[in-house]
Amino acid sequence: MSRAIELSDEGPSKGHGEPYGAVIVKDGKVIGEGYNREIIDNDPTGHGEMTAIRRACQNIQSCDLNGCEIYTSCEPCSMCSTAIRLCRLDRVYYGNRLADTRDFFDGQASRQVLLLSY
Repeated sequence: MSRAIELSDEGPSKGHGEPYGAVIVKDGKVIGEGYNREIIDNDPTGHGEMTAIRRACQNIQSCDLNGCEIYTSCEPCSMCSTAIRLCRLDRVYYGNRLADTRDFFDGQASRQVLLLSY
């Protein structure tokens, strides 16, 4: 989870978008990671989770991520949730709830990272 949170700062620190990052792990090894790249890639599907999924699939040469887990800085949106189901990730761990990020983007509250233990 700490790596997903680190990645969530990559885009904003470079002026390239919103603070979302994700890491995919298989057998204790990172096989894919990413951060929000919507602006830098001109791709509305370039969420952190989608970027991590694409890289993981390329790294293992399969779109079946059964046996893998994803750690993401924020609760996945509906697009990312669907992709997670399609590639058959076993587990999803996330920090912020989507409601927390709405407050962040509305400027009403500071960013909070809620680490969950399982």
